[in-house]
Formats: sequence, C-alpha cells, structure tokens
Amino acid sequence: MGNFFASRYQKEGPGVSKDAPQKKRFFVFFDVYTRKFGKIILVGLLYLLCCIPVVTFGPATCGLALVLRNFAREEHAFVWHDFFVGFKMNWKQGLTLGIINLLAFFMVGFALWYYYDQMAANSFFVVLFAICLLCLLLVLFMTFYIYTLTVTFDLPIKKLLKNSAIFALLGIRANLITTLCCLFLIVLAVLLFITFPALTILIPIFILPTMFFIIAFNTYPQIKKFLIDPYMTEHPQNENDTQETVFSDELLIESAPKQKEVKE
Repeated sequence: MGNFFASRYQKEGPGVSKDAPQKKRFFVFFDVYTRKFGKIILVGLLYLLCCIPVVTFGPATCGLALVLRNFAREEHAFVWHDFFVGFKMNWKQGLTLGIINLLAFFMVGFALWYYYDQMAANSFFVVLFAICLLCLLLVLFMTFYIYTLTVTFDLPIKKLLKNSAIFALLGIRANLITTLCCLFLIVLAVLLFITFPALTILIPIFILPTMFFIIAFNTYPQIKKFLIDPYMTEHPQNENDTQETVFSDELLIESAPKQKEVKE
C-alpha cells in the first residue's frame, strides 16, 4: 500500500529549504496553475468526454478529483493514468454518490422553482424559498468535498456524506470564496456566449477546467488542516502508517486510505 502523504508518481526536484518563508495561498495558486496549466486543461477535457449524466458522472468526478487533489498539494500526477485509476477504483461509490448528488440538486432546484412561482400568491413561500437557497448552498458545498474524500479515504457512503456535510459548514469561508470565484467564471462564460459566440469553445477548454482546479485548490487545504496536520502533530512516528484519520461527528476516527493501485 502506497504512502498516503506522498504521490505514487512524484518526481524529485531541487527541494525547498524548511526555513524558506511560506508563500501566500493566493500566490501558490497562480504558481501551481501556470505550471500545471496544460495538464489542468487536459484533465478537464478528459472529464467532460467521460462524464455521461447519471451513468458516469460520479466515477468521472472521482477521477478528476484524484488528479486535481494531487495538483492542489503540489504533487505530480499522470493525467490519463491517474484519472482512470480514480475512475476505476471508485466507480461503485462514485456511481451511487453521483446519483445522490444529481438527485439532490434536482430536488432543491425544483423546490426553488415551485416556491418562487408561488411567492406572489403567498408570502409564506418566501421563507421556504430562502430555506431552499440555504439547502442549495449546503448541497453545493458538500459537492466540493465529497469526491476528494472518496478518492482519499476508504469510507462507506453514509460517512462520506456526513463528513462532506461537516466540511461544508467547517470550511464556510473557503467555500464562499470558491463559490464566488465559480460564479465569476460562470458569468464570464455567459458573457462570452452572448457577445462572442465564436469563442464559446473557450468554455470547455479554459473556463470549466479552471473552475474545477479552483474547487480542488480551495477545498483540499481544509481536509489537510483538520485531518492530516493534527494527526501528524500527535503521531509524527506514523507518517508511513497505513492508517489515516477521517473527520466525523465524533471528531476523529481511523480508517484505511485508498489503495494507490488498481489490480488488473
């Protein structure tokens, strides 16, 4: 079993002094984004090609999450190989989670449409509409985390859903920043579609992959901060242990990490 804290495919470089000052996350983002730009575009296009609504949405998102998680923690990844490793390793859970995820968005979206349509007749529906908006944010924030948790930890679906809900609330600041960045890119895509239809091709090639990377880059540090760092502080001797910690409503519980290889 591979070491969870080190990518299976990690090229050695010149290294960085442990006394070197830490870069601000804002600058780290652009550093990683520019260095991995071609691979981010490639994995985004690969995801769009492999993402069939309902059928492969979940497994394909797991493959995307695996590659972008490695980029977010500044590790090497082979885009094609690692994408399909994530897809194949997590296809059962990914399929179920994908259906649950899409169903949740559909139900909340339908409720929003219905309550909005009824607000003119009864002001009580304004309250219900506001509650549904909060539910929509919760589902969206959970989506930011659930696939990264799936490719990282070996947990049943119930605990994956519970943990993603906790991170949706725990990382509220990062989640709101991520949402605002995604909204900006969505508005940019709409404006591009309206004003320069010929450049619409940039949406799947550039805008969507950038959005995917922003989500991974902003959410993975929350998992590291509340799971990995506290565990390594308390158990420095277990850096190469096959057990990792998983966040739950009972604080920390141990669980085996995902295998790094797929058996043929």
